[in-house]
Amino acid sequence: MDTIPQITQRVRLADVARVTTLSTRQIQKLAAAGQIPGAAKFGRIWTFDPIKIHAWINNQEARVCQAAPTPTYTFEAKRIGGGSRLPTASIEAAYARLTRGKQGAGSSSGKRNSSARP
Repeated sequence: MDTIPQITQRVRLADVARVTTLSTRQIQKLAAAGQIPGAAKFGRIWTFDPIKIHAWINNQEARVCQAAPTPTYTFEAKRIGGGSRLPTASIEAAYARLTRGKQGAGSSSGKRNSSARP
């Protein structure tokens, strides 16, 4: 007696879009271009082999991980030109302007005029 090979149930376009977070239109374009393994169109409906879809996703992930450079971190401080680029005088002048403005505005705010009381 001949044995019938077990057929894996195919998944639809929306399922692949949900798993990959791509739009259904993007999945259709990739499938039509032959870039998704296990894709087959029956009439107007795209279906996919779930085993091949998972392998394709794992392959895409591996390619991205291999292409990404490994970040290197250094804790060295680099000096540019021998010190701060901001002159101290301009910082002090800005602070003086700031505090002068605060002192003028703060003297009358929050206090009532005693002559305005009945």
